[in-house]
Amino acid sequence: MNDLTIRGARAQQNLLEWSQRVAECRSSGQAVTRWCADRGIKPKTYYSWQKKGFAAMIEQQKLQQERTQELEPILGTKRLVIRYNPV
Repeated sequence: MNDLTIRGARAQQNLLEWSQRVAECRSSGQAVTRWCADRGIKPKTYYSWQKKGFAAMIEQQKLQQERTQELEPILGTKRLVIRYNPV
């Protein structure tokens, strides 16, 4: 594995971990500042990762919409939707 592949994998892992933390915070019912204080996390760090997570989610949705649109032939009044989900 080269450095770029390792860095990309680590970035993906960080994004996944922080996405889980953001979900945990949002479902906790606590204020972000309180949740962060209880875990020794700076709120600025939390909000930075929340922003990255939302950006990644939006990008993923856009890619999925583009793929779906490319694969949606119109058949008269009926639509055939073929979903493409790469593994």
